[in-house]
Amino acid sequence: MAVRTSGHWEEWLKFFLRGVAEVSQDATRTSRKILALRETSRQNIIKSLNNSTAGLELLDVLFESPLLSVKTVETRLDCSYVKANKLVLQFEQLALLEETTGWQRNRRFRFKAYLDLFDTSTPADQPSQPASP
Repeated sequence: MAVRTSGHWEEWLKFFLRGVAEVSQDATRTSRKILALRETSRQNIIKSLNNSTAGLELLDVLFESPLLSVKTVETRLDCSYVKANKLVLQFEQLALLEETTGWQRNRRFRFKAYLDLFDTSTPADQPSQPASP
């Protein structure tokens, strides 16, 4: 309003640029957290699943689509339903996936640690805690 009535462009530009700087810093922090999560998850899969190629492929899928079903894993990894289900169960045991429906069939899972990075209700500097197995 002050820009329109009094021509205070400089104050408005400072305000605007301060906002751009803050959003950029937040995006950089989130990007670093994503990279750190990806690396720790990769190391966990390599160690716990004996360097499973399918496990590493599923991790890549999770960063693209953090909500999925066993059927989605089957399709994306081009494997059998049995193998996809086993892999999802292994990821649950590693606290990389969390089942969200409570159903026996048509279960849906989420990559909680990744999704928590974007949750604005928690402070950005708090790391997410993996779910207890």
